[in-house]
Amino acid sequence: MSKSTILFIIFILIAIFIVGCATTFKLSPVIENYSGNNIEKLFFEGNEVAWVKSKDRDIMIYGIKTGGNIVLHVLFNNRSDKNINVIPESISVVGINEYDEKVSLKVYSAEEYLKKMRNTQMLALVLQATGNAMSSMNSGRSTTTTNTNTYVSGNVGGNSFYGTGNSTSTSTTYDPSKQAEINRRNQEQLERNAKQYRKQYAATKQGLLKKTTLFPNYYIEGNVMVKYERAMKYIVKIPFGNETFTLEFKPVMY
Repeated sequence: MSKSTILFIIFILIAIFIVGCATTFKLSPVIENYSGNNIEKLFFEGNEVAWVKSKDRDIMIYGIKTGGNIVLHVLFNNRSDKNINVIPESISVVGINEYDEKVSLKVYSAEEYLKKMRNTQMLALVLQATGNAMSSMNSGRSTTTTNTNTYVSGNVGGNSFYGTGNSTSTSTTYDPSKQAEINRRNQEQLERNAKQYRKQYAATKQGLLKKTTLFPNYYIEGNVMVKYERAMKYIVKIPFGNETFTLEFKPVMY
């Protein structure tokens, strides 16, 4: 098995690992507009990968939409005899709609995306804690309302009379053990969510591609997060040292 084949298999396995269950489309590379043998479309279990090569370097890229983002999984392979700096946020993505209008998509650095993710998670936990506090305010308290009807009759001086009346009373009881149980369940749920968020954050941080100096005969790969904008096609430009690879993708629903 060649080194290039092994590289491709490793790339695919990691790319498949990061795909979330909320995927709505994949990016299909359009290679018909390129001449020569410098680009290939590779397939693995229905997923499409663009492999672009030059004299001494190549890239692989795999794209999906998940949630409100497009995830670009990019591999940089340095076959030259010089160091090359890889700067993921220098990648540019332009969406083109059916009216041929262009929109530049936000490409996050690893630090930007992690900060955004952390803020979103913290907001969710604060809202959950606030909801828990409101729900526990009346927990342990029970209110009982009693209606009492009174009937009166009699005879005075040979005259009979009768009458009715009613009254309402309300009583409130407090059970501290019930409130403590609800507070305990709420706290446990909050801690479970916080733990889940920490795991998601750690996994995302590990998978994101960060600024790296790539030494000769080394490669690096990871995820680049792009804010989703609807488009009929996407033009992705990937600087790699003194070269820029330009690729066209179209969204494919499934």
